[in-house]
Amino acid sequence: FYRVLYRVLMDTGMRPGEAMALTWRDLDMSGGTIKVEKAITKDANGQAVVSTPKTKGSSRLLPMFGLEDLLLAHHRWQVETGMDASSLVFTNQDGGMVKPWTFNVRELDRVTAAAGITKRVTLYTFRHTFATLHLASGTPLKIVSGWLGHSSIRQTADTYQHASEDVHVDYAQRHTAWLA
Repeated sequence: FYRVLYRVLMDTGMRPGEAMALTWRDLDMSGGTIKVEKAITKDANGQAVVSTPKTKGSSRLLPMFGLEDLLLAHHRWQVETGMDASSLVFTNQDGGMVKPWTFNVRELDRVTAAAGITKRVTLYTFRHTFATLHLASGTPLKIVSGWLGHSSIRQTADTYQHASEDVHVDYAQRHTAWLA
């Protein structure tokens, strides 16, 4: 379960509440897309509810980024273990809703420690990594912004586009080569 959730978060850039609200109907395996149109949030009384995503722009269609086989295997596992009663892609041990704010961070801490990662990792770290890697590899800001469900590219740029020293050197060399 955790491995699949981590991969979905890392490979799609979804917010944790959006990923945890996914149902199998939101996944189009043949079309290779994920429909994001809801999120698990808290209501006025602090109870978990499925509601619309954070902003109007947060409802979006994402590519599956090659996750089809992993998700199909996860679905088979869910059916075999009886954890598919709610039709949610990610469920707790009883087959019910997983709340992002009560997610077992000890498990994430254990996984990152085993991987030799010493920096604190949260479920939002996957979103940040998704955006940073796409921007660093040249995916246009407008595309990354749309995938993240941001209302403007400015939000994406201000939050995620921090160029490393290597990127500065690379662009300086590209510019020099272009001038030549």
